[in-house]
Amino acid sequence: MKQNILFICLSLLVMISYSQETTGQYLHKNHYMGFNAGALTGIGFSYRYMPKKIGVQLTGLPIGNKHNLRVKAALTVFYKYYSSVGETLNLLAYASSSFVHKRNEIYYGIQPYEEYFIFEPQYINKYNAGIGTAMEIRLHNILSLDILLGYGIYDFTDNYRFTIDGGIGLFFRL
Repeated sequence: MKQNILFICLSLLVMISYSQETTGQYLHKNHYMGFNAGALTGIGFSYRYMPKKIGVQLTGLPIGNKHNLRVKAALTVFYKYYSSVGETLNLLAYASSSFVHKRNEIYYGIQPYEEYFIFEPQYINKYNAGIGTAMEIRLHNILSLDILLGYGIYDFTDNYRFTIDGGIGLFFRL
């Protein structure tokens, strides 16, 4: 049921965004929707607003069921420092911060969901941050591919580690 409601809401959002009258030029050339996959920049559906040189991207996707839940959300700030003629290639610097929340239900005993078992919820929160550079390649007038490479700190509140970050994104101009 939830998937049907989500599908209907996304369909309405897409219909509203494409129902605007255009006169050869895109009215909202600064707004992007797409999918992003990166350790620091988030995994899931993304919205990007890039008016001129500085832009913001929000990414998130909850995954779960009745017993387990995982939410990863990210906020990324971009700065465009190079644009080719016609903006077919843009080079961007970025700073990103992401949050990961996990809830797992762990069952101990012979048979879960029967009389003799022990239920223990487990909650994990992780915060990540990093910086890097991105290359935006315009594949079409409304389609772009982003390749990101950077360096970040993972789970800096508890058991931190520093490592290389990478990501890829596919965005449609609204």
